[in-house]
Amino acid sequence: MPKPKTIRESVHGDITLKPHELDVVNTAVFQRLHGIKQLGMAYVVYPTATHTRFEHSLGCVHVSQRIIDQLNRDDERVTDNVADKVRMAALLHDLAHIPYGHTLENELQVLSERHDESEERLGRFFAGLRQEIESGPTKDAACAIPLIEYALTVIKTVKLFDGYIKRRQQPEPDKIPLAPEEWFVADIIGNTICADLLDYARRDMRSTGLNQDYDDRIYSYFDLASDGAGVRLALRTTKEQGLRLDAVSEILHVLRIRYSLSERVLFHHTKNVASAMLGEIVAQLNPPPETYDELRDEELLPCLAGLTKGHPEEFRRGIERLIQGLQTRRLHKTIFRVGVAQQAPYQLENARHLGDDYSAPKKRRELEDRIRETFPQLGLGDVLIYSPEPQMTMKEVWVNVLVRKGDPICRPLRIEADEKQPYLPSVLADEVKALEDKYSALWSWSVFLAPDKLDFCFAVQGFLRQELNVSNDPFLQGYLDARPELETGRRVRELAQTEYEIQAAAVDLLLNNRGELEQAAASGPPEAAESIYEMAVDRARRDQHRQNRRVSRSDRPDDE
Repeated sequence: MPKPKTIRESVHGDITLKPHELDVVNTAVFQRLHGIKQLGMAYVVYPTATHTRFEHSLGCVHVSQRIIDQLNRDDERVTDNVADKVRMAALLHDLAHIPYGHTLENELQVLSERHDESEERLGRFFAGLRQEIESGPTKDAACAIPLIEYALTVIKTVKLFDGYIKRRQQPEPDKIPLAPEEWFVADIIGNTICADLLDYARRDMRSTGLNQDYDDRIYSYFDLASDGAGVRLALRTTKEQGLRLDAVSEILHVLRIRYSLSERVLFHHTKNVASAMLGEIVAQLNPPPETYDELRDEELLPCLAGLTKGHPEEFRRGIERLIQGLQTRRLHKTIFRVGVAQQAPYQLENARHLGDDYSAPKKRRELEDRIRETFPQLGLGDVLIYSPEPQMTMKEVWVNVLVRKGDPICRPLRIEADEKQPYLPSVLADEVKALEDKYSALWSWSVFLAPDKLDFCFAVQGFLRQELNVSNDPFLQGYLDARPELETGRRVRELAQTEYEIQAAAVDLLLNNRGELEQAAASGPPEAAESIYEMAVDRARRDQHRQNRRVSRSDRPDDE
């Protein structure tokens, strides 16, 4: 008779897996998760953030069992059969992840199919898992097949619940594949505070070296309750004497940890640069979706490099520069940023459309192409637009809670905070709303430039201000203005003012004659270097004027 196996890991200690769970873990399709980093590109900022979705999946099994144990503390509310379903769903909830999946799917949307939404991709991975199990050496492995099928149903239900949260709607029972009495299974795997969050919050914090953690008492608050349509997992915040303020505070503490991860890791500006570079490579090459199925993180860039064969030389050089930049951590630099945290309210009025307009990859590429057409000095991949969705964090405070004494209906904490006569004290209701509002301040729209093209940053800034009618983050602008290595671009900008195409042309002339400029600055009179700057701008202006006259003549009708 096969026996359970205990595995020791760094976050939860001993994790026990049942024999049929081990059969799943030992398949090639699951072992692939050893090579998929949990935090994607975050390792460029936090070198130890290299933990994997394999570890996280095992941790989710452990946490889901702790939640089940709490629900069964007084009586058996979750049978062994349902518990096995929960554990398998926890084990497989990330099975369809690909290298840097969240970066390419959610953050940049360069891949149209997401790991938990694409029927096609989920079908490929789960079919491969079933095939390995059925052909495996363990005779008892067949008992895993119905649990695997159930896990797929749970994953689909989690995404449906997410959709209802985004639309601020109650779930419609006839559209949910799980039976209403088992909706709580999906909540254990993927509600706001769930096995997924309670594992990755602790795991990600430890792996990045950030000193935040939650109290394990959070497990004692889990309960089952109706939302009016199905049985849901909820956090009970009441006792016989009334509202438990400590319970609400601990819930908010867990949600603040989640916010901290978003603020310090997921949307760290350097990590965003690396994400944008990878996204540009994938968007330009556009490999078939199944390309990623068997790849691990370290195999993705070599695979993409191989796909450049047969492309034009200029295209290939641009992609290779991006790949080399990621491999050597020679990352692009931020030259323009618009966001709630950086802009005055009156400036934001002209910038609110940016997130909606440019979160789509096609629109970002069109703007990048326009910038490169305006400035021929910039090649493919030299300028990148980073524009995540403005609604990127909609479900952060939508955890189900039980707060009203004698009321069996659980509701999202955010709705309780919105009540005209909330049961929550106003100070806690305000904190719930403030926490949700803080996420909007994380959003920013940014432009990155290759490190060897930074002399053109002021010209590109002029183009963006004129074309989009938005202002740069004043702190970023001040930082760039003070950098001594950008003296050439800055002096040209002062001479050419708003003529950004002339600025770029003058910078190009000066860079091609850098030796003359350096010699004048080093040994000539003080005005010698200034004279060279002025001559470069004058020549660029004359060249632009001649070019405009040629274009004007070529546009005349033949009979003139």
